Amino acid sequence: MGRRLRTGDVVRAQRTIPLRFSDRLAGRGVRSGRHGVVIATDGRRARVTFEGRRYGGTGWVRSANLGVVSRAPRPLAWIVPVKAALVVFLGVPALRFVVVHLWTHSGFDGFGTAVGNQMGEGMLAWGQLATADPPRALLYLGFLGVVSKLMHW
Repeated sequence: MGRRLRTGDVVRAQRTIPLRFSDRLAGRGVRSGRHGVVIATDGRRARVTFEGRRYGGTGWVRSANLGVVSRAPRPLAWIVPVKAALVVFLGVPALRFVVVHLWTHSGFDGFGTAVGNQMGEGMLAWGQLATADPPRALLYLGFLGVVSKLMHW
């Protein structure tokens, strides 16, 4: 079946589709030709939100009753490993900080103060880097901008 629906696909009802039990009893529902957006999929069914004032709404619909109008873009295959590497790259120093604090203080006593001190020292280090070596600071800020864009992709 080459009609596998994905979240974000825009679809068109190919026949009248009852979304509620009362629609089924009354023989009404979303009319043929109405557009909707797939918000979830489950095998051969899709949860679709249809536009419309009177008979619009959200419901589970068999994929055979839908025609695809436009496809949602596929996620990039390389983005998941890159995001995982960024999480490790940015998360390991934070985890190291917590482990060192637990080891040296035998608990979380003073943890908030330690985090505040580290944040203050980080801001001072940024100021020092910006004044001592501006090109390097700009390069690092550009790297952080790329990381931010990749994490929101």
